Amino acid sequence: MKERVKSSKIFYINDFYNTKKLDHSKQLPPINVIGMSKIQAKTLYQRYFIDFASSSSIHGFNHMTAPRRHLVERFLAAMFIIGAFISLIFLSLTFWQRYQDFSTVIVLDHEYRRFTITKPAIVVCPLVPIDDGKFPDVFKKYGLKDTDDNRYFFHFISNATYFDFKETPKFTNADPTKWLSILNDLKPHVSYFSSNGYRPTWIVTERGFCMAFNNHASLYSTIEYWKSDNWTIEPVSKVPFYNYQNREVYDTVKVISHDVTFSINHPSDVITFNNKFYQSTRRIVSQLSLFVSEISSSEQVRELSLTQRKCMFSYEGRLKMWPIYTKSMCSLECRFNMILKICNCYPHFARPIRGIPICNFEQLQCIGNNQDKIVLLNEIDLKKCGCYGDCDTTHYVAESLSTIELKKGSPLETVITAPIIFPMDKYKREQLFGFRWRSSRTFFRSERHILRGNFILRYVTFMLVQKEI
Repeated sequence: MKERVKSSKIFYINDFYNTKKLDHSKQLPPINVIGMSKIQAKTLYQRYFIDFASSSSIHGFNHMTAPRRHLVERFLAAMFIIGAFISLIFLSLTFWQRYQDFSTVIVLDHEYRRFTITKPAIVVCPLVPIDDGKFPDVFKKYGLKDTDDNRYFFHFISNATYFDFKETPKFTNADPTKWLSILNDLKPHVSYFSSNGYRPTWIVTERGFCMAFNNHASLYSTIEYWKSDNWTIEPVSKVPFYNYQNREVYDTVKVISHDVTFSINHPSDVITFNNKFYQSTRRIVSQLSLFVSEISSSEQVRELSLTQRKCMFSYEGRLKMWPIYTKSMCSLECRFNMILKICNCYPHFARPIRGIPICNFEQLQCIGNNQDKIVLLNEIDLKKCGCYGDCDTTHYVAESLSTIELKKGSPLETVITAPIIFPMDKYKREQLFGFRWRSSRTFFRSERHILRGNFILRYVTFMLVQKEI
């Protein structure tokens, strides 16, 4: 048995080393060509085109170079090829336009138990914005006489709005660049209490000096920030929010010493003239119920261009008056630029910009006479100013306002609360059209909680997204 195995091994090795050598001198048998034959070329360029057309995977090109074809056949083949090429260009342009103009989609998130809703900021403005007892010292500081005319003028501009500016009294005793500083020194001392310990910031608004609670963007609207010519972006600390567990724990602001008007806005935004204000007096509890609508954007949306996503993030600041961006800031700057265009100045409550004069009393009258063009900015005006919506923001809509009058003997204070109606849905901006397969796959993997409910709707949406991407 061992001899057999040994001999077989020797035979295998001998057989391996004694293989028959190939005779390369002999001609190989002809290879059968599969496919259409091709016409003969006369020049080098014709040969290149014929070889390309006959071996191309583009359907129809091989018919152009096949022999024994009628002229009509070649003409029809050429027409079909040209028609297909034009259709390809048309479809490519259509999908490119979709990618540029409709590359995002808004989807719904129904997992309300996991929501975190940003708490609103409360802006409070005293109904009496000037402390009369400060007039003598403040006028002395700025070299003004303590007269009734001077007092009346500063009382007027402290309460005036765009609709009142046409009645601005004549005043030339102080340079317009000092008006805001004088008003800042004349503002009253307001006693307050905040349930969460928020320390308010005095901000400059179109309605005068106001106090902002829970607003981390209020720094950019302070007169101190403007005077220091500061353009740095301050880091944002942890923003207070509601979740499903503490949705009924509301913030309360008490103003002890003054009757006020108040408004609600996003904590990273500014108050504009278009915000609605509500009046609240002492021994009154004002409760403003808010309907909340929140929208956020995914990381894929951040990678798109501005014209594709049609919204802006706060870090994309390109404004002249603020280091960050919101649509309200952009619209406010657009209004000031409209005033500059019509009346050749900025109002005294705008951030001073070098080279742009501050409006005097005549130019304030000019603003009042053109209030319709200035106040009622439409979407066309905002588009010319380059104002886009906010990619990440929370909208607060007043649902109802209820007031409770306290009994006699109650503390002489104004109480303001802003409870929210906790939302059952949130919106998220996602990328719909893109170049990368990762976009659609990530969209349906990381956001599985989105688009739950109807299986057929989810399946059809998924197939449409995959087809378009």
